[in-house]
Amino acid sequence: MNEANKRKTENKRHQHIPVVYYEGKKAWTADRHFRGRIAKGNLFQDWIPDFCYEVVRIHDYSNEELLERRNEMSLIMLFNKIQDTVDLAEFLKLPQDKLDRMVKDTPETVLDVIVSVMESLCMKVGASEEETEECVQKVKERKMGYMFEHMEKMNIQEERRKTAKAEKWAQEAEQKAQEAEQKAEEAAKKAKESEHITIKSIVSVCRKHGISKEEAISEVMDNCELDKKTAEEKVNQQW
Repeated sequence: MNEANKRKTENKRHQHIPVVYYEGKKAWTADRHFRGRIAKGNLFQDWIPDFCYEVVRIHDYSNEELLERRNEMSLIMLFNKIQDTVDLAEFLKLPQDKLDRMVKDTPETVLDVIVSVMESLCMKVGASEEETEECVQKVKERKMGYMFEHMEKMNIQEERRKTAKAEKWAQEAEQKAQEAEQKAEEAAKKAKESEHITIKSIVSVCRKHGISKEEAISEVMDNCELDKKTAEEKVNQQW
């Protein structure tokens, strides 16, 4: 092999393809061309490198297709497809022996990655700690088809509904508390204004008719339900 062909071979060996791994169920709508992601890219197209990335959307593959590939990446994709109770039910229908064969010869380092994915899945579906430990143990034993055999029926949508309901209730309770606090503040303000007017009126009448300050204080104590010291302070302010 001459030097030129050797360089070409070496370049091909180091080529990389940009890939987006997408777990969402909705269609991918973002522009797949780099230039299209740049503001006013057409004005600077001569200076912007243009390339297209590939989108790997897991929901474009059926469970059966992934199962037939018989590799660890397909197994991880099967796990990541589980996003609701329907997905979980479909996963449980898969042949146990075929799931087991997908990790039959898997190196321990790769198996550790699958364990991490399983832990994330259990967290996502709301499995208990004991259920999670059991599922993880099944992965380590390479018994993929028996992971959920003792797990209680999981209802992801119901849990989400309960969470949303709880959040809504909390928001409504907080709003009511704020409204109650505002009303209390307004009532306190009105009471203070009413008290001020009452004291002012008593002081005015007492002074007009030559009634002593001590009697005015007594009247304020009776009408405003104040202790003597507070009544004295307020009468002195108006006298």
